[in-house]
Amino acid sequence: MDWKRLRSFVRRHRRSIGELSIILVALLTATYWTYEIDVFANEDRMTVKEETIELDEALLLGGLLTLGLLTFRRAPLPRAETRDLAPRSR
Repeated sequence: MDWKRLRSFVRRHRRSIGELSIILVALLTATYWTYEIDVFANEDRMTVKEETIELDEALLLGGLLTLGLLTFRRAPLPRAETRDLAPRSR
């Protein structure tokens, strides 16, 4: 892939790349947090399971990913971008 095509791709998808990077950083932070800390402690507290990601914590991370993807794609476009797109859609 040459540099012109890569630069063109990044320019076209700049907003999506920024949104996905925010989601990625937030999800990596949440994953590290759930790995180091037992978020959902067991009822009997017989064993402390730190440094593992259990099923309920994995489901929480999946829910956070889904919520992040839905939230960012529902954000409205700035007015300048909306004005630029209006003549093209006719």
